[in-house]
Amino acid sequence: MICSVTQQVQNKVDLEKIRDLGHDLMVFHKETFPWAMIFPAVHTMCAHYWKLYHMNDGDPIAVYSEQSGEHWNKHIRNFKSGAGCKTRQQNIEVNTRDIFVRIFLRSHSSIALKRRVLKCSRCNLFGHTVRSCKSTMQSCATYERFQIASCYKN
Repeated sequence: MICSVTQQVQNKVDLEKIRDLGHDLMVFHKETFPWAMIFPAVHTMCAHYWKLYHMNDGDPIAVYSEQSGEHWNKHIRNFKSGAGCKTRQQNIEVNTRDIFVRIFLRSHSSIALKRRVLKCSRCNLFGHTVRSCKSTMQSCATYERFQIASCYKN
């Protein structure tokens, strides 16, 4: 739930509710699984993410994410070497130029429109597959939506 809140880029966050949500998640974990240790990354997310919002005055922190830049790493690795290598290997300058050209070509709007469109065979809607079909996630989605919505200021 905290991850869903951190990915929002539009709404201001209520700091107390975020802090309480993280605390409640850690208490729930300790009460439900007293024998299990909380991983440091999970502890950091639950106990300390509210401080990022505090430093940002409640504004969203998703705009500082590195996900879009990290997304290209697998493509760059494939362009650079391996079976799908499509760049010249004479020197690093030529190799880097070829990688940038391929990235620009992949991100061009007319080429991006020709990518495969996902269609779910369960609900026959476009944009997702059976694996991420929302019809299978309805049971806990309502509670999760309520928890996430309560973290924003009205």
